[in-house]
Amino acid sequence: MRLVSLFPWIVQGKSPMSEDAILVSKKRSAFVIADGFGGGPGKKSADLAVKSVMEFIEKEAGDFEATLPFEVRPYYSMAGNILLNAVALANEKIKTVSGGGCSLVAGYLDRDKMAIAQVGALACWLQRDDQRNLIASPQTLERERNPFLQEDHPLQAIPLMTLGTQAHLEPRIIEFNVLPFDRLWVQTPGVTPEMRDLALRGCY
Repeated sequence: MRLVSLFPWIVQGKSPMSEDAILVSKKRSAFVIADGFGGGPGKKSADLAVKSVMEFIEKEAGDFEATLPFEVRPYYSMAGNILLNAVALANEKIKTVSGGGCSLVAGYLDRDKMAIAQVGALACWLQRDDQRNLIASPQTLERERNPFLQEDHPLQAIPLMTLGTQAHLEPRIIEFNVLPFDRLWVQTPGVTPEMRDLALRGCY
């Protein structure tokens, strides 16, 4: 999996104002995508989230002697624990600084192990062998009530939890071994299934 090919196709939704933020580190094989809400404070939250998470990854990645500032979960890999702590730290920063909130998906590739951290209304898809699988569904109130909710439902974009609005936040962590030609797709609210499918068809 090459992160250099993760973001050649960016499709914008219908919202007139973009509150998204993206950072990619080829050196650390990591990416962070955040989607703020609420105008200016949301954009500030998204920018702070991606910066904080990436700084943590760059500081801790590969340093097995480092002492993580929060918790280590034995059922996650080193990559998963780094993301878990990175997102928790970003949440604390956003609560004290921005006054807004954001959803987030972050990924860190450690050798052949990919760890994904997800909070809020963003979705993450894995494209493998011509099959596209939803590996992280949006964490929204309506989807929790109805897991079969249509993607374009008007309440689908309302997150159940976000960075900056939760006292104690624990992201969803997904881990898997990557295979050659795997691709990851991250979808923020406002991108319709038709727009996503058009982007997917355009890359082949």
